[in-house]
Amino acid sequence: MPFNRPSLSQIQNRVQADLQTRIEGSTPSLRRSVLGVFASALSSAIHSLYGFVAYRSEQSVPYSATGDDLARWASLWSVGRRQPTYASGSITITGDPAATIAAGKALQSANGIEYQVSNPVVLDGTGSAVALVTAQVPGAVGNQAGNTLLSFISPALGVNAVAQITADGINGGAELEDDDSLRARMIERIQNPPHGGNAFDYEIWATSVRGVSRAWVFPLYLGAGNVRVYIADDSYAGVTLASAATVAAAQAYIDSVRPVTADVDVVAPNRQAVNIRVTLVPNTPAIRASVQAALADLFTREAAPEGTILLTHVREAISQAVGEYDHNLITPSANVTAAAGAILVLGTLTWT
Repeated sequence: MPFNRPSLSQIQNRVQADLQTRIEGSTPSLRRSVLGVFASALSSAIHSLYGFVAYRSEQSVPYSATGDDLARWASLWSVGRRQPTYASGSITITGDPAATIAAGKALQSANGIEYQVSNPVVLDGTGSAVALVTAQVPGAVGNQAGNTLLSFISPALGVNAVAQITADGINGGAELEDDDSLRARMIERIQNPPHGGNAFDYEIWATSVRGVSRAWVFPLYLGAGNVRVYIADDSYAGVTLASAATVAAAQAYIDSVRPVTADVDVVAPNRQAVNIRVTLVPNTPAIRASVQAALADLFTREAAPEGTILLTHVREAISQAVGEYDHNLITPSANVTAAAGAILVLGTLTWT
């Protein structure tokens, strides 16, 4: 039978009744009674103890634990909380030919995030060079869209004060993994213990790497002994689903734990956009936003590298959008399958 935690008033009534039965002639329920004050103070302390016991009860099992307790439970199965990551990307620097920019040179974005040049750069004969920069604060706040501008905090001699982020943007910054994500990975690990290198083992290994949020495993991809592992970093906005650095980190970690006979290659799939053209009834901004959110959720749930998105599922997602009464899906007109090495992503929505 479940235990129902008593409320503060219930505890206070019990304490008052107990005092009245033990001290003849006492009336602790009276407003200004000394025993009534004592009963109130004692009830508050007891109520706090009930709260602490309820909290510790939740922390006593891995399925409901939170915070540091959850992290300790997860560590028993070698599942660690993914730490925050620093965004990085490339910028185009311009100025006088042969001008130099030292490693560590600082730039700042319009929203005040600082970046540092990772490697020394010399401008070429056209007065241009591409440099790698890394955010100096962790998390998604360091991510920047492609073709936006960064400003040197203290420009170098012969170098223009403003640099442009390349088309791929600055990506890869992610927050500290939250409890829900860590708990889900821990439960997956508990329910699917290691099996000496089966497909699920590779998925667990890949998603243990900082920056990897999803993974797909293709055994025998290039023949006997080969395993293809596709990975995704949901904070990355480049042409592929993860940066080269994240791919390299995942490859190195999987190589350290995989069976010695396995030939593993880790790949970030290319984005293959699926443009959608639809007539909505009614056609309002709010319903458009609802449809877009429903389709984005569909692609996140069902898209897989080299996989297929069913036309019926696209129609179903649109139909389930809040406020949608009727629609006519014009494009696509059939199931869509990703090319080799690619994954389907939601492209441009056109409303007619």
